[in-house]
Amino acid sequence: MSQWVKAWEYCIAHKEVPDILRRYAAKRARPILDKKARSKSKPPIRIPKGKDPRVEKKALHADCEALCKALVFHRDCGDWRSRSGKCITCPAWTDTLQWGHFIERQKAPELRYSVQATAGQCGTCNGMGHGRPWEFEAAIDKRDGDGTAKGLIALYYKKPFSWNKTNLLKWRSTLIASCELKGLPVAAILDRRAA
Repeated sequence: MSQWVKAWEYCIAHKEVPDILRRYAAKRARPILDKKARSKSKPPIRIPKGKDPRVEKKALHADCEALCKALVFHRDCGDWRSRSGKCITCPAWTDTLQWGHFIERQKAPELRYSVQATAGQCGTCNGMGHGRPWEFEAAIDKRDGDGTAKGLIALYYKKPFSWNKTNLLKWRSTLIASCELKGLPVAAILDRRAA
């Protein structure tokens, strides 16, 4: 038993204890007593057997990433399996295009799987060049029309956003529909991700 609970019980038993000490002992003993009462009244928590939500969320992220990459490389390289193409931010042609983001994934999670906000970039622009956002903005406006990049930036400033299972399932179904519209083999894309 806690020392505060003992002190509180002593204060109750002895009326000569000053009121301020009695109230202080009660204040310190109350959380301990409440915790004991809750632990006796509630049954133990049982974790249901089944899928681990973290593992399921990680798998959904991987599916969304594979589908978005396939759409981006289909648009930029002509084939979803190919990585040969021209960097969006510099005129370099490379056989190892990377999946570049207009605004970093950590800063703008809502644009992470947006085909419009991602494109093929060379390793220099995507890595050491930190995405080269000014050139990326001009290239997006050139590719999709003036003001498109500003619209993406407006989405970035619309906070807060967090990934949950519902959001991931929506993105996954949207990306699957886009892949089917383009004639891309969804099963092959997801099988390749698992391999």
